[in-house]
Amino acid sequence: MTLTQKEEKRLRQLIARNRTNPSFPHPEDFDTSEEDMDDYLYLMNPHRDQMAEQRKHLTIMGMLMVIPIGLMSLFLKYELALLSGVAIGLLLCVGYHFMVKNMARRKATALEDSGVRAYIEAVLAADPERQTE
Repeated sequence: MTLTQKEEKRLRQLIARNRTNPSFPHPEDFDTSEEDMDDYLYLMNPHRDQMAEQRKHLTIMGMLMVIPIGLMSLFLKYELALLSGVAIGLLLCVGYHFMVKNMARRKATALEDSGVRAYIEAVLAADPERQTE
């Protein structure tokens, strides 16, 4: 379930406006929290802050690539040091890439299994403006 920014804003306004209404769905009724909802909405909208995330990951991967080359050049004084440093750096970059992807997938699965999705659907179903359309 992906929401546009307009729908997400509407969802947050509904929750803020009806927080004290006892007949309105609350996160506790679905065994979740607003923090879980924030995480879920962030993960389901991957285009948001994509450039900042990509820049961060590329910076880390660049450092993982350069550090082994520098360390190998300090201790070994032949051409094989450069090649082994590049190989170690590539292995570290690939490991980091798969670790980041696996953590994101695991977090998305955990949030999908929680009641966040049901809570969002219940809030949107309780929207009086949506019911009149």
